[in-house]
Amino acid sequence: MNYDTFLITNSNKFPAVAVAGLRSQMQDAPDEAQMAVMTASYREPVVALLLSFFLGALGIDRFYVGDVGLGIAKLVITIITFGMLGWIWWFVDLFLIMKAARQKNYETAMTILGYASAHAATTSVPDKDDDSDFDDF
Repeated sequence: MNYDTFLITNSNKFPAVAVAGLRSQMQDAPDEAQMAVMTASYREPVVALLLSFFLGALGIDRFYVGDVGLGIAKLVITIITFGMLGWIWWFVDLFLIMKAARQKNYETAMTILGYASAHAATTSVPDKDDDSDFDDF
């Protein structure tokens, strides 16, 4: 699978405005970096919305997206206020959680590309083996 096919089939997992930028970053990246991005695990925005609808007052949606701090805060606020502020936050998150999932997926892809590109630039392949045993470790 090449990166164009990956982006076409997974464009719903990334912000619409960022897909073109991600495509250009993947085009310039080495093959190892492209493969790392294509095999990474990304969150489904629709699953995040369903979790938000059913368990959002407890912060489960934020835990799923990867915003652990916000998930804990949402859970604590719901418990402390006996659900009053938690339900308000739940209602607001119904409109924001899909965008948050897509943004987190984009950040993950860009982090992988940055790390893999930097790693590929610093890794050098020796020209030939010189038959010494000191470099074989």
